[in-house]
Amino acid sequence: MTPLSAPGEIVRVHDPDRYLCDLFAEPKTREGLFALHAFNHEVARIREVVSEPMLGHIRLQWWREALDGILAATPRQHEVVLGLAWAFETFRLDRADFDSILEARETDLDDAPFATIEALVDYARRTAGMISRIGLAILGVPEPATTRAADDIAVAAALTGLLRAMPYLARSKRLMLPQDIFQAKGARLGDYYELRDGPELRAVVPNSG
Repeated sequence: MTPLSAPGEIVRVHDPDRYLCDLFAEPKTREGLFALHAFNHEVARIREVVSEPMLGHIRLQWWREALDGILAATPRQHEVVLGLAWAFETFRLDRADFDSILEARETDLDDAPFATIEALVDYARRTAGMISRIGLAILGVPEPATTRAADDIAVAAALTGLLRAMPYLARSKRLMLPQDIFQAKGARLGDYYELRDGPELRAVVPNSG
């Protein structure tokens, strides 16, 4: 069996759902998807590995400069950057799509909750949705209807993942549920942070069990 590339190993370990999906692609396309999803892992985890927001912004800037290097054909000697450089050249990826993801990831460094459900969905579209759209570009699937469907699926998966992460987020004193819904249902932050069950908190996420 051919050993996994460095990006492939990162995706296998840290993003098993996408890894299993990537395995269905042809080998060349698969490597492009591995590079994309390894990049996604790197930027999505920034909030969790820095001790203060400024350090997170520095890391995001590092990735912007890494993209500069890719486009200048002088990529940084970093396993994910090198994989991404190959994907950019092979699949003619759009730098603006990656800048959009990095801009959206700045939201991760702000403790303020999303004001509305619309703001949360927009964040999901600019992160998971954009990763999905770039993935379709790598797969060579340009049809608008397919792109819209994949975008909606990615957003739904992102929101589902957020709900699954609620216990972890609560223990981290981080509220990512929409503030307007949270307040409208009379939910209390103390109950959320302490994971105290109650009708008000359950009402924020209907049919949560």
